[in-house]
Parts: sequence; C-alpha cells; structure tokens
Amino acid sequence: MNQQHCDDCDHDSCVEKVSIFARLTSDELAPIHALVKRRRVAKGVAIFRVGDPSDTLFIVNTGTVKVTRNDADGREHILHLFGEGDTLGETALLKAAAHVNDAVALTDAELCTIAKGDFDAYLMAHPSLALRLLEVIGERMQRLEDLVESLGNPDAERRLRRLLRDWARQLGQRDQGVIVLRLPLSREDMAQYLGVTRETVSRKLGRLQDAGVIRLISAREIVVLDEAALEGED
Repeated sequence: MNQQHCDDCDHDSCVEKVSIFARLTSDELAPIHALVKRRRVAKGVAIFRVGDPSDTLFIVNTGTVKVTRNDADGREHILHLFGEGDTLGETALLKAAAHVNDAVALTDAELCTIAKGDFDAYLMAHPSLALRLLEVIGERMQRLEDLVESLGNPDAERRLRRLLRDWARQLGQRDQGVIVLRLPLSREDMAQYLGVTRETVSRKLGRLQDAGVIRLISAREIVVLDEAALEGED
C-alpha cells in the first residue's frame, strides 16, 4: 500500500465525511487534518488481517472495503461492506488490541488513516470527541443487530431489499429520479452474504424487476426505479 500525507494529495480531505467528526468546528478539525495519512489499496489487497494490531482508524475515501471472517471450515463470511465516508477501527482509537476480522479492498480504494498514538494526544485536548466516538460505536452495534435480525428472517426477498437499500444509499448515483447502482458483490457473494443460494438471488432480483422496483442492466449493475419500495420493507 502506498502512503502519503493528505496535504500532498490532489484529493479533497476525507475528514469532513466522517460521522465522528461531523459536529466539530473548523478550528477543531484543523489539527486532525495534520494527523491524517493516505493509503491507496489495490482491489483484493488486505488492509488488515486477523491478529494484526488494531491501532489505526481507517476512513474510506473512495472505493469499497469488505470485512470478513472465516468459519471453522475456512469459508469466508462477509460481515460488513464499507463505502465512502465509512470508518473502520473506531474502537482502535479507544483501546489498542488485535483485529478479529479481515478487511480487504473489494475495489481499488483510497483510505485516510489516523494512528491511535496521534489521536490520543488530540483527545487529551478535546475530550468531548470521546463522547461522539461512543455514539458512533453504539450506531455500529445497532447495525450489527439489524444484520443479525435480517439473517434470521426467512424472507429472502426482504433481506435482499434491505441490502439493495443500503447499497443504494452508500454507493448509488442519483440520475433523473432513479439510482444507478454498481453492485459491489457478485451474485454468488451476495448469496453467501444473505445465506441463500445464487439461484435464489437471481430469482428475487428478477421478481423485483418484474415488480418495477429495479431494472437489471448487467450482472453487476442495476437501476433502482422505486426507492420507496426498498425503504418500505423494514
């Protein structure tokens, strides 16, 4: 992974995209900018592996990152997908430990990073940020609970709608009232993530197209025609 200071990069700073920094003033953000370094990660390259030190906050500036865990048989299970503005490793800023999952770039990605040691010094001067960090961790726990609930729901179409809804929010491009979405996972990977067969995913996508909710462009691209139909499935 290539790494450089963000001040030397021709991209806008990603710090303002991060929810844990959303309530900070420009004066409070300025010293954080100085802590940030940029990493460019090629598709398929690991950002961290199980057992690696968890001592860095990662901010996804561009691209998509998957967080996975292997079961006892060595099969990969996708736990999370992170896109632009999402963060990995908030807990690393509270307590250095070891990663319990793998994180791999699903596409070419640019990450902004902040080391725990640098951030500790900042928190000492700005303790109010620690409260915001706890809020974000709570939100992440809620997302985990939602995932468990979704996987426990036998309605495969409802789980698929939820997944498409989340991707549309995170990765979709709005264009004249519809959302053009490049799917970050293959249908086989989507099936593995949802706990169903590939044939079920294809069948449910076809049903959503027949219902006028989406339009299938290719195996990895769809257009969301009726966003409300996805939103209404909670």
